[in-house]
Formats: sequence, C-alpha cells, structure tokens
Amino acid sequence: MVHNYYLYEKDGLLSILPWDYNLAFGTFQGNDASRAVNDSIDTPLSVSGNGDRPMADWITSSQEYTALYHQYFSDFLNTVDPAALIDEAYALIVPWVERDPTKFCTVEEFETGVQALKLF
Repeated sequence: MVHNYYLYEKDGLLSILPWDYNLAFGTFQGNDASRAVNDSIDTPLSVSGNGDRPMADWITSSQEYTALYHQYFSDFLNTVDPAALIDEAYALIVPWVERDPTKFCTVEEFETGVQALKLF
C-alpha cells in the first residue's frame, strides 16, 4: 500500500520506515506464502508502472537505475543473514510479547510465527 511507510532523510541518505507488516508474507489480498516468495522484485505486490507508485516507476523507467536496484538487491541477499536478523528482533521483542496483556496472539502462536518467518 502506498501509505504503509514513511521516508526519513538524514545527511542525504533516505531510510524507509515501514509499518503494518502484520499482513505481509502472503496474507495480504488473499495471496499465500508460496506465491509471495516468488514475486518479481520489479513488480512487488501492486506496482503496475502506471504512475501510482512513483518511486518504483522511477527506478524501473531507467535501465541504469534498474540495474543498480538489481545489484543492491543481490548484494543484500548475498551479505545479510535473515535468520540472524530474525533472532535479533526476536530477542528484543519476546519479553514484551510475554508481558503484553493486550496481545492478539498467544506466546505459542508468536513462537510459531517466528519459526514460519525463518522458513519463509
């Protein structure tokens, strides 16, 4: 969705601050994880090239920028350890999940979700 992130700029570097990830990984718009994991990186979710996603359209309108985007994506996949990121986030979050009286899932469901995320 167009509105599910903020952009933050500091010293000329943009960072994306996403939110509403509880509907990610195939649960949004009736998709499933098998389909989502194989989505094209050039047309994620609802990028159509018709002007409704200006940043994605800008990147894919130029062969140079598209190649750079592909290189950055490849570098990310080759240098980042997703399991380590998940473990780090888990360690930060789990104490709060255990204590939250308003959580919308059990601790066991949270643990199952963490394992599913690692598998994804």
